[in-house]
Amino acid sequence: MNSRKVFAALLGIGSLALLGNLAYRFSLGLEVGFVEILFAIFFLLVFLFTITWGSKKKKDGILPAEELGKQIQNTSYNASYAVILGVMFLGLVIDRIATGTVNVTLLIVFVAALVIPALMTYVIAQTYQITPNLWGKLANRVMELNASVSKKTKSRVQWIFAIFVGMFIISPLFDGSRGFSDLLTYLFGEPASGNFNPFPYLFTAVIIALVIYTARRIEKAATEGSRK
Repeated sequence: MNSRKVFAALLGIGSLALLGNLAYRFSLGLEVGFVEILFAIFFLLVFLFTITWGSKKKKDGILPAEELGKQIQNTSYNASYAVILGVMFLGLVIDRIATGTVNVTLLIVFVAALVIPALMTYVIAQTYQITPNLWGKLANRVMELNASVSKKTKSRVQWIFAIFVGMFIISPLFDGSRGFSDLLTYLFGEPASGNFNPFPYLFTAVIIALVIYTARRIEKAATEGSRK
């Protein structure tokens, strides 16, 4: 058994353990933290990525950057989009039957999921016109700007964006919910009103950066040399 299979097996066991723990606690009516759910999902996503794609170095599977890999991803994205729409619609129906009301937030997301792809198709189609309209010109300008930015700059921007978004999502957990906030409280003490303590946020940023770095390293290892 090669190292990738061992790593995948460990990830699979870890994912099952985390998801099983969440299901067990949920069935008992215990509180389940938001970060705990994200952590379990992250493990599951890395596990699925590992068992789906091979590596160029060991030639043990399909690479995501290959033509076949891109075709697989496009097909899976289209299928996933249809499944997600179906799940959201089913959620609206179940919520309507169970509560007698419509979940406005879910309805807005469902409508946006229907409209945005058609809108983006229209905008992209305009970029191929001989005389594109305003939206086509704006899209062309955005693509030109994107092409002019180096890969390193894009990577840095993605890192900064991911860290700040992660902190925006996770930092409210420091204000009372269980899970990650328990660890922060244990390490840095109870948050004092009126006094700003930067260390919990710095610690959170480091954790998010490590997660992103690990995910990127795994992706890089899986696609190493695929463009050569």
